[in-house]
Amino acid sequence: MLPDSNFELAYFTIRLRALSEIQMPVFQGALFRGSFGKVFRRVVCMQNNKSCQGCSCSDKCPYAFIFESLRLKENIRWQASHDPHPYVLEPPCFIKHNYAPGEEFSLGLVLIGEGIKYLPFFVLVFEDMGLAGIGPRRGHFEVVEVVADDLHSGLTIFCGTDQTFINDIPRIGPTALNCSNYNHERLRICFITPVRLQQQGKIATNVDFIMLLRALLRRYSWLSTLYCGELPELPYGELLKTATEIKLVTSNLTWCDLERYSHRQDRYMKLGGLVGEVVFEGPLLPYLSLLKLGEYLHIGKGTAFGLGKYRCIA
Repeated sequence: MLPDSNFELAYFTIRLRALSEIQMPVFQGALFRGSFGKVFRRVVCMQNNKSCQGCSCSDKCPYAFIFESLRLKENIRWQASHDPHPYVLEPPCFIKHNYAPGEEFSLGLVLIGEGIKYLPFFVLVFEDMGLAGIGPRRGHFEVVEVVADDLHSGLTIFCGTDQTFINDIPRIGPTALNCSNYNHERLRICFITPVRLQQQGKIATNVDFIMLLRALLRRYSWLSTLYCGELPELPYGELLKTATEIKLVTSNLTWCDLERYSHRQDRYMKLGGLVGEVVFEGPLLPYLSLLKLGEYLHIGKGTAFGLGKYRCIA
């Protein structure tokens, strides 16, 4: 089980209402993330620079913190070309792509550690996105409210009608996660949005427990170090050794192809990954709280777009 630590996150549901017809692609995460990034830069950038690198304001800029993740890496155990961002956007479902005026839809938003204090910027930017419009026909929307999920007891943090904000945001730590209803020897995991785990430099075409565990340990430890001020004290070697006893007994994962257009790179980029269910059997108890935490954090590449979302099923 995860020890008590400084790690914390907050989960929000952002309720939106269409003001005109909105048309969206199959995968709406790329649409919202791309539009959100452009509007965020426009709203907060004081220098109008093309890059945050070398900017004299980067150490104070909300955009640089949220999107460029400009942090020192001396104490990071795992290195990569980019630091993970302190947020996850969970887009609307795949099923519905068009919204008529008056229809409501919602997004999930996870903010991690220091990122939680930037919630007002997220709300401001979503309001500006609604005014500018999204999708091919620039459909407009408004922010109805933002609700915080303190382990399923929702609290309205922002009300769009009167523009009121509540500053006391409920936060979720590892020890607050309730895993008592899970089977300690058998667990089903459903990958809801494509998961892109790397194996030997390539995107994996299957998921075993060791691969899943390594991804979770890496992401949790990295985010905790960057945004919560500490590297968690975990018995990494022992956890990985015991994990070899946990077997994949059922897998019906399939490949789901997605793509997005990157304005920064001026090209389409593949976002495909695995969706479906896997079942693991073995001594799962030491891993349940980490697996539960991963439901909020997502795993693999593209988490900022909402990829790598999964649910543990009791």
